Amino acid sequence: MDRALVDLVWRNNVKGVSERTAQGSRTTPAMKQGLSDHPLRPEEVLHERLFPRRVGLPEELSEHYAGTLRSRPGESAGTYRYKTAIAA
Repeated sequence: MDRALVDLVWRNNVKGVSERTAQGSRTTPAMKQGLSDHPLRPEEVLHERLFPRRVGLPEELSEHYAGTLRSRPGESAGTYRYKTAIAA
């Protein structure tokens, strides 16, 4: 989920809508929607960490942030442990 959120920010605010044309490579989806007037640089994206207690968090992301997200009903919300293969 974390990687998907990073990809979402990159696609909407940094990457251009088209790589075929110069104008398309400089226009981001956020710019087309009027949310930004320029493509964000990595320094702008990572400038300040926004903590949920200070700025709020959408309800649908609160369980993910807290680490209590359940994918199936009745599934316990514990830390995932990777299974290791036993060499024979």
